[in-house]
Amino acid sequence: MARLDPNLNLNDPNKMSGGGGALLLDLDANLAGGTGFITPQTDTSTASFDGNYVAGWQYFDLTGAYCCEVDTAAVGAVSTGTLNLLGLISDPFQTLTSNTTTPGDTFIGTPLSDTNHSGRSTMLSTNATPNPLTVTVSIVPKTFNYDVVVYQASGKQLFWLDVDTSDVFLGPIEQQGSLLGIPAVKKPTSSVQPK
Repeated sequence: MARLDPNLNLNDPNKMSGGGGALLLDLDANLAGGTGFITPQTDTSTASFDGNYVAGWQYFDLTGAYCCEVDTAAVGAVSTGTLNLLGLISDPFQTLTSNTTTPGDTFIGTPLSDTNHSGRSTMLSTNATPNPLTVTVSIVPKTFNYDVVVYQASGKQLFWLDVDTSDVFLGPIEQQGSLLGIPAVKKPTSSVQPK
């Protein structure tokens, strides 16, 4: 484990606040190479998990003869406790559908705060009122439900983890700040002169 400078933010290296934590590397002789990081937990208030967010996950299906990866990226909002994202699924092995890319997919759920563990919320089919994360693939259309646990480092940085037995995913949920003031990309001018 290597501690980080408190002025270094792993999630946004251009930002000099909200950083710290540590990097992890597994050096076990039998199965080396696992990596991870520790993010400081600074705000566990469920009221802070509100606003515009971007999210992603890396998913592995465990039901087939071999493990197939599916990746997602989505953007949307959390409002009155409900997560409502619109995004894209990249499915190169056609694990979930017969398409390799499906834009316009929805990710909807209402995290339930865990009263015994501050900063932890669940979206589970086994909750008293079932509330799994519902993913609808737009092209088919086809709907999947996932049992998910959300860990809140702050209202700006959360992590979600699928706890189903037949698959697993994990990824970040990050509050989206304003894009105003970000300079536009300047295209280089051509150095070829017309004849």
